[in-house]
Amino acid sequence: MSTQTDPTVRVPASLVSASNSAQEYAQAARSKNTKRAYRASWRDFEDWCEQVGIVALPATPETVAMYLSARALQLKVGTLGHRLAAIAVAHKVAGYPNPTSKREEPLASIWAGIKRKRGQRKTQKMPLLEAHLRKIIKLKDAETHSAIGELRWIRDRALLLVGFAGALRRSELVDIDIKDLTFDERGLRLYIPRSKTDVGGEGVEIGIPATGTATCPVRAVKEWMEAAGLDEGKVFRAVRHGGIITESLSTRVVANLVKRYAGDIGLDPGGFSGHSLRSGLITQAATNGAREVDIMRHSRHKSVPVLRQYVRKATVWEDNAAAKALG
Repeated sequence: MSTQTDPTVRVPASLVSASNSAQEYAQAARSKNTKRAYRASWRDFEDWCEQVGIVALPATPETVAMYLSARALQLKVGTLGHRLAAIAVAHKVAGYPNPTSKREEPLASIWAGIKRKRGQRKTQKMPLLEAHLRKIIKLKDAETHSAIGELRWIRDRALLLVGFAGALRRSELVDIDIKDLTFDERGLRLYIPRSKTDVGGEGVEIGIPATGTATCPVRAVKEWMEAAGLDEGKVFRAVRHGGIITESLSTRVVANLVKRYAGDIGLDPGGFSGHSLRSGLITQAATNGAREVDIMRHSRHKSVPVLRQYVRKATVWEDNAAAKALG
């Protein structure tokens, strides 16, 4: 028999306080972006519970089911799944039973029904591939820039190439510090102190090769650091009017740059995002025959199924069964 609190009964003030802080505790070991997303998801659940007069923490499966039903017409299935994850984490940290199990009723039937009625194809942004990068560099290198424009282009070129070669997330890219760079005869060793999947903060080192080509990320980052006169602090920074270089460069800037440069070479900017650099390396490596285990080690993926979403798209024409049948 369930021991959960009746959702119509108000809990003591001590639990109300726990409810207000549960989201913060739940995200303490997670990345900055995950924390932000969980905070928003938990706040929405709390707000809904307050509006209908139901306790949010602890919540019953019936409460969560009603919340899902109320939000199903407004939110995508993936967003609803994220809301469930945030609710589950908040309860776990607060020491309460998980009310979000999709294997048990009433959520099992409701979740299946929502997916059936509201499910849609998962859309992914396009990868920015090596051929795209070559076009961008050729196009921009041929243009005449002002002094500030030239400095920004040197930065942007390094940012795009390092983001691609490192299969970096936007947050990882803007957080690169000069102290985390080690140059050697083969290229650049980049230490990533924290990332989305490195919840323990152990850090990882990846190798970015010096290629000697127009798309060499090592040469590009050296040229940027020299042009900007950088010897400590963040590698990628904003260049203000007057040539003033600051310490700040947001993840939004990365996304906007990828979109803008994709548009400059005739691609649809709306099909690209900051993640296109990371997915581009993974897709290109798979296309070029890199082993799955090697791609995972470089991209720091923890989930094989997630990685294979990129690999399947990259290799859709390899050993194609229909081609063999019709051939």
